[in-house]
Amino acid sequence: VETQSESLTLRQLFASKELRKQLVVAIFIQLSMQLSGIDAIFYYSTSVFRSMGVEDPQLASTALGLTNVLMTLVAIALMDKAGRRSLLLFSWSGMCLCYALLTVAHLCSPAEGQTPVWVQNLAIVSMAGVVATFAVGPGCVAWFVIAEIFPTHAKDALLNLGVSLNWIANWIVAFTFPFVQQWLGRYTFVMFMASTGGFGIFTLCCVPE
Repeated sequence: VETQSESLTLRQLFASKELRKQLVVAIFIQLSMQLSGIDAIFYYSTSVFRSMGVEDPQLASTALGLTNVLMTLVAIALMDKAGRRSLLLFSWSGMCLCYALLTVAHLCSPAEGQTPVWVQNLAIVSMAGVVATFAVGPGCVAWFVIAEIFPTHAKDALLNLGVSLNWIANWIVAFTFPFVQQWLGRYTFVMFMASTGGFGIFTLCCVPE
């Protein structure tokens, strides 16, 4: 008989009826971290800024990295006060809004000629907003949420599963984004607006505090 002091294997984790709900939540959180589009922002921010006529796309991309670091520190300070679930809900709502604003900036950027300064600023602020709100929520608290909803004897198998899912989703977003960008053009980030909105609904309904 399996005792709770023994670590579960990955197969036992999937077979466990007692942990099924927690497993669904954990898989959702792991996939949502990457399918939120954050990797597309980090990997392709310079080319996106350039396509929108931002004058110094590399400097703007560097600012995104600094934003990520600073907001991660803010998230650490807020984590216990605000609660994990509340931070996730704030993040998904904020990311959804920022993707909507980024889409507006895309639609307002001219195909030729100088991009208006307000459009450049809107693009930079929107992408910085995506990074900032991600850092406050899933970028910081996701692993804590997963660790807290599982018993100790299941955490090793969960860690292996989580890391694998994270890297697979990371690769999918990184590989497919250029093709999606060609296909959807100025509406590329509507896809991530929809995904983060859906993640917010799932978090509201299924993720415990």
